[in-house]
Amino acid sequence: MESLGINSLNISSNQEAILDSKEFRIFKILFNKEENTILQAANVAPGSSSNELNFPEIISETNLLKLDSDFDIIKENTIKTLVNHLIKVYDKILEEHIETEIRRRRKFRGYVNFLMIYQKIEVYCNLYKTRARGETIKNQTNKKIIEYSSSSKFKTQDISIFIKTGKRIEKLISLSNRKWGIIDAFPNLDINFFKSTTSNAAYEVWLKLIETGLIMTKEEGQTIYNYKKIEENYLREYKLQRIYKSIQASDHDDTGFPRYYFNEDDDGDNDEMMID
Repeated sequence: MESLGINSLNISSNQEAILDSKEFRIFKILFNKEENTILQAANVAPGSSSNELNFPEIISETNLLKLDSDFDIIKENTIKTLVNHLIKVYDKILEEHIETEIRRRRKFRGYVNFLMIYQKIEVYCNLYKTRARGETIKNQTNKKIIEYSSSSKFKTQDISIFIKTGKRIEKLISLSNRKWGIIDAFPNLDINFFKSTTSNAAYEVWLKLIETGLIMTKEEGQTIYNYKKIEENYLREYKLQRIYKSIQASDHDDTGFPRYYFNEDDDGDNDEMMID
C-alpha cells in the first residue's frame, strides 16, 4: 500500500475504516453498499484504440490552438477538468485497493472463526453420559457438520482444508500475542499460502524463521510439529475434564473421564483422538 501513499488501514467495522495517508493524513472511510461507485468520467472513444480516452466536455488540442481570444483561460480550464478526471481515477484505484485489502483481511479472520466454531462443536460432540467405544472425535464432528449442513455443502476433505488453514493462521498470529497486525502488515500475504500442500514440518520451519530469523532443518520442524500436536491434544482433554469437574457430577470420578490415545498418522495432518 505504500506505493499508493497509504501508511496504515484499520477496519473498525463493516461500515467504516480508518485510513492513514501520507497526503491526507488520517481520515474515515464509510462503506455505502447502496452507492454506485462506478466511474463514468471517461469512456473509450468509438472507433478508437482501447488506449484512447474521449472527454466530450473538453476542447480538443487542435481547436484550442485555433483560438485567438480566451486561449489561456480555456487552456487552464481544460487542464483543471483533466486533473479532476485524474483524481477520480486515482480515488477509484485507491477505493478498489482498499476493498481488496478488506476482503483479504476478512478472509483470514473467517478461517480462524471457522476453526473456533469447529472446536466448539468438537467439545459438544464429546459430551456424553453413555459413550461409544472406538469412534474418533474428528469423525464425530465431521459427521455432524455434514449431517446438519445443507445438501452437499461440506465434504470431509473441505473441512480438513479449512481446519488446517485456520490452525496455520492461528499459529502465525500467536507469534504476536494473537494480534492481527502480523497479517495486516503484509498485503501480499495470501490465504492460498496457508491452504497449500506444504508439509506441516516445512510450515513450522517457516514459522521459526518469522519468529527468530533462524532456519531450521525439516526434521527439526517435524519435531516441533509433533510436540505442538501432543500439546494440543492434551489441552483438548484437559478442557473436557474441566467441564465434567465443574458440574461435580457424582457419576464422573477421575477414572470416568474420557481418555484419548493418539493414533499413528502417516501424512502428519491427522489429529484424531480415540475415545476409550
